[in-house]
Amino acid sequence: MIQNRWPRVLFALALTLGITLSALAVQAASLLDVPLRPWTYFEPNRDWTYTAIEKLVTAGLVGPWVLNTKPMSRMEMARVVSVALRKIQEDEIGRFTRRTDLEPTLYELMEELAPELEALAVRTGKDEFAGQPWLSLQPLSRIQTRAFNLRRDARLENAQGLTLPRRYDGAVGFSSYMQISDFMSVYLHPEFQVEEHRHEGKLIEGYLKLKYNNIALRFGRESIWWGPGYHGAMLFSNNAPPLDQVRIATAEPIVLPGFLRALGPTRMELLMARVESNREFPNTLVGAWRVDVSPFPFLELGAARVVQFGGRGRPRLRVVDYPQVFVRSSDQAGSMFNTNQIYSLDGTLRLHDVDRVFPLSRDLALYAEMGVDDTCCKNVIWPLRPAYLVGLYLPNLFGRNDTELRVEWATTTSFSFTNSVYTTGYSFEGFPLAHYIGARGQDLYIRTAERILPSLQIGAEFDLAKVGPTTLTGLTLPREERKFAGMDITYQPSRALSMLLGYRYERIDNKDFVADQRATNHIVRFEATYSFPVLERGLYGRARRADALRAITPPPASRGEQAPDIDPDEVVSTQYARRLFQDTGTILTSPLHWNTRDWLTVAGVGLITGGLMVADHGIRNYIQKKRTDDTADVSQVFRPFGGFVPAALVAGIHVTGHAFELPRLKAASADALEASLITAGVFVTPLKFLTGRSRPDKEEGSAQYRPLHLGTSLPSFTTAHAFAVASALSEHFPHPAVSVLAYGLAGAVGLTRVHDDKHWTSDVFLAAVIGTAVGKAVVKLNEKRRESSRVSVVPLLGEGIQGAALQIEF
Repeated sequence: MIQNRWPRVLFALALTLGITLSALAVQAASLLDVPLRPWTYFEPNRDWTYTAIEKLVTAGLVGPWVLNTKPMSRMEMARVVSVALRKIQEDEIGRFTRRTDLEPTLYELMEELAPELEALAVRTGKDEFAGQPWLSLQPLSRIQTRAFNLRRDARLENAQGLTLPRRYDGAVGFSSYMQISDFMSVYLHPEFQVEEHRHEGKLIEGYLKLKYNNIALRFGRESIWWGPGYHGAMLFSNNAPPLDQVRIATAEPIVLPGFLRALGPTRMELLMARVESNREFPNTLVGAWRVDVSPFPFLELGAARVVQFGGRGRPRLRVVDYPQVFVRSSDQAGSMFNTNQIYSLDGTLRLHDVDRVFPLSRDLALYAEMGVDDTCCKNVIWPLRPAYLVGLYLPNLFGRNDTELRVEWATTTSFSFTNSVYTTGYSFEGFPLAHYIGARGQDLYIRTAERILPSLQIGAEFDLAKVGPTTLTGLTLPREERKFAGMDITYQPSRALSMLLGYRYERIDNKDFVADQRATNHIVRFEATYSFPVLERGLYGRARRADALRAITPPPASRGEQAPDIDPDEVVSTQYARRLFQDTGTILTSPLHWNTRDWLTVAGVGLITGGLMVADHGIRNYIQKKRTDDTADVSQVFRPFGGFVPAALVAGIHVTGHAFELPRLKAASADALEASLITAGVFVTPLKFLTGRSRPDKEEGSAQYRPLHLGTSLPSFTTAHAFAVASALSEHFPHPAVSVLAYGLAGAVGLTRVHDDKHWTSDVFLAAVIGTAVGKAVVKLNEKRRESSRVSVVPLLGEGIQGAALQIEF
């Protein structure tokens, strides 16, 4: 049966036309791609510059931009940096001057991409191509040595098909490149691997890249990654060895003409690759396309499709048949169009400066991807058994640019990566080409990293996975259950030398898909990379670029010179009541000044609260069933932290601050008290009175409301009070330990209210958001008052002296 192909034909024509039009859109300079391999570390499975660029875009310094189609070229990354620098330089409202936390990231990228930034003539603030050596030659760019010690054989995920035998000693590899002007480059990355009884040399990556205007054509072997995921993807990742391929794509994102301009920056790729010969149909072909757009600075959307077809033993295709495999399909066993087709849809939402309502991070990225095996879906609205991937990225955990957190969940079905014709499945040399969990898999991955020094980073990761084979016969086998926890340390003693030391503990059940076969493993990993400076003798025709990277220092934010009429640290005075009324009015009228991001945040809080309201009854029943004497004892321990302890803590801090003249303690206690009063008097009590939601211990259900009654459930007074104090103290003492302790105890208070059957889960969540938002707002308001109070005018009177001096307290 041949499906209706006209929509696909039209889309294929539009894709081809779009890539053709892109030749007229931009002129790019550098051709080399940034590899999906950790040459200089700070990342376990890809180059660190991808994360650095993601931080800039997520923070709103650059956008809209597309990041979910990799690899990116070095020139494209340099263009992102140049846009960020120009935005900072032209910042008229001072928004970017407050993002000093991004300065180290920006400077590191400027140093790494200095040759490309020179070519972009950053000093002029324009993105035109300003000169490129007509010949660049680097016979030895980087050399890397790797050594492993492990108890038993292992296969590392997202490591370009790396298999580690028990006696794996190590490997030595290097990279080299040559570039002719801005239209041709050659890249080589061979590696020599040493084992106990075998030595092997192979080409990991190597390609020839040609470019005309903004069209790039690649021939060779290179890892690609399509999608927003960090630990996996639904179509292509660097889990398997790089494919031998021909790929045509836009060299950099373009803006399409006409009404398509609304799509924003757009990237398009077409790919044709071949897999190994040792399978049911040797040398099967893989064709794919992807379109990636960013219509808004905070949103990126992508769509892609893969077709597995051909191979020795399948019906022979004519030249005119190759384009049709992308738009036709058939269920007939002998048809050349009976292929394995997979497609994916993905989206990424990037929000910046959300710390006012989300205390864990200043910026965040939420992303999701759906993978679908195109099977029997002609007459259904929703695809059958789709696979999903969702993730959260916090680039500055607790407001610190040096700390980040990633949480990612993926699940696949029996349809994922399997096929009745190509029974080996969507794989290459035994590795899934997409997510490493294969068919019927699940994966929960958590990673955090802390840059202790500019040259030293510590990372930790944890993974729970169920892995299935991609072969059709493997669907009946038990899934392999993997659990691992690991740490890695990156140290860069000099710009040229980078080192990584890692350890991972693995526990595997049903190993090799054999029921009840268990194993544990200890993997120690040491790697070192030396990066050679650019060989000046290999640059011919290089233009002089004096002062191309001039320093850009944003102007400091202006401060008022008049002392405030309200002392922000004075709590026993008539001015304090005035301050409460003034700040309450400012907070209540703040929605008049909200932007799109703020409204989206509020909408997200509303959706989560509504979802929890729907689930409140089931959550309450589950918690009460699990309630024991032990949990009651734990709840009793944390119960005072919702009332007496925060009040006593604030009072103690205030008395200590005044007794020993410690301004920081006085400020923290004053703000915590104000946040608590505004939270209780302006938000929580009126909401309780207006909603009148019944408490769970009344046994009236979660949907019972009696408006205009006190003593009700929504929101939780105790939880809001705890989070208001916690957020105010965390703002004044911005150390991760303080934030974890403060918010952790406040969260424990909320859990106690649910455990004691005094509040629904949605009551606690909404109260936590209210308390946190008010606490942060109060600190911000008083911070401005304290800054201006350091500036005063002092009269100068004396013999022969009349005038005034400006006094600033530091």
